[in-house]
Amino acid sequence: MLKRKRRFEVMSVQTKVLDTIYDYNGQALAPRHNYLNYGLLGDSILGFVGACDVDLKFMADGEDVRDGKTIAADRMAHLLVEVFDVDLLGAASLQRLTAELCVDVLSDLSDQSELVHQLRRTGDDLYCGSKKFNISVAVPSVNSCLIHFAVNTDNAGAPVETIGLVDFQVSDSQFLDELVRRLAAEIESIRRATYKVLPH
Repeated sequence: MLKRKRRFEVMSVQTKVLDTIYDYNGQALAPRHNYLNYGLLGDSILGFVGACDVDLKFMADGEDVRDGKTIAADRMAHLLVEVFDVDLLGAASLQRLTAELCVDVLSDLSDQSELVHQLRRTGDDLYCGSKKFNISVAVPSVNSCLIHFAVNTDNAGAPVETIGLVDFQVSDSQFLDELVRRLAAEIESIRRATYKVLPH
């Protein structure tokens, strides 16, 4: 009797967007946070809305620590991403891809096309003129990399001049749902592309 061949699918990126407010202070940027708290095993993206006030002891950007910067806002739309088998350079590249996806999402969801066209990426940051739209950081863990990426929903409570989703007339829930979906699809597409490469 012939044995049937078993086909194993590549594990997909696990995603969840919280429907409750979750305030971010930097402590959640930790290995397995998404799994231990929300059951998201493996590559994962957690989306949520909440205030941002990063405690100095949880700051991951050395430049921010040296400069004594405050990272805060009354309300932001956040992503917490964990990816495996990726080095810090790969995670930093994923940060920048996420920034580009933000612009794509706004282009599709916002009626403020002129404002969207003014968005410019500098590294992993997005600006509209001098107004900052997001914050972002990537850090390594023992066997994964973690990314926190967040955009302003309104412009209250930030220590710098900002622009937010309210200016683009896009709701935070609509924006998060679409950004999480697109980022997960990109990560899966990148992984599948690497599996097809023939050795030389």
